[in-house]
Amino acid sequence: MLRKILINLSLFSALLLCSFGAQAQGMVREFFACNFTNDANMDDLMEARDYMLEHLEMGGIDPATAFLWTPLKTNNEVDFLWFNQYESLNAFGAEQDDYLTNVHGQMVQNRFDGINECVSGIVTHQPLYTGGEFNPGDQSVIVNSSACQLKEGKSMAQVTDVIGSFTDMIDDLGSHDKSNGFMQTPLISSSGMDVYFFTVFGNLADWSAAQSAMGAAPQAQAIGAAFNDLVSCNTSLWQGQVIVQAP
Repeated sequence: MLRKILINLSLFSALLLCSFGAQAQGMVREFFACNFTNDANMDDLMEARDYMLEHLEMGGIDPATAFLWTPLKTNNEVDFLWFNQYESLNAFGAEQDDYLTNVHGQMVQNRFDGINECVSGIVTHQPLYTGGEFNPGDQSVIVNSSACQLKEGKSMAQVTDVIGSFTDMIDDLGSHDKSNGFMQTPLISSSGMDVYFFTVFGNLADWSAAQSAMGAAPQAQAIGAAFNDLVSCNTSLWQGQVIVQAP
């Protein structure tokens, strides 16, 4: 069975409307949507990652846990997404101050700037459910992602209601025991999106099985229609992996 995280409407409303002081209490992710430059490729990126770890250690800076997504089935031209995860917005700020003022951090930034161009932002990061049979660890995973905009006159409180119906449904079906689900809301972003959802699966077979189970569920059509009435989303599939593990 799914170990569900309780979805509290006031909490999600607070994530969107409250002060930065309150938002700093929850986990955040810094994201980079990047394209390679100067004929660079994934090998160059991994070499830059190794260079980063070496120089952060020299500068006495602890690295954040980092995740890399590469396109599998997407409708954009991004070469990769890089996420740094922090326990809070305060933790992000403290680490960034160290990074930006440290000579080793500046060397790392120059190395990355030489191989890619990125747009970046910061989002909150909240689990929606945890599949009891799935623990991704360091393995490569499949990520089903939706980047969504609220339709005119719609609210996140309404979206959260539908999310609750969705997690109830997949709990009853047992369709997502081999996956973990998350929601992200922008703190700083120029993407024009209001909310992001993504689900992590161990492989494409598990993703396909979950999609098939939902497609056959009689309540799925009504839940999907309710969701589509509230938001407009771009969906995509990515391969994901942990590329830096924080100490």
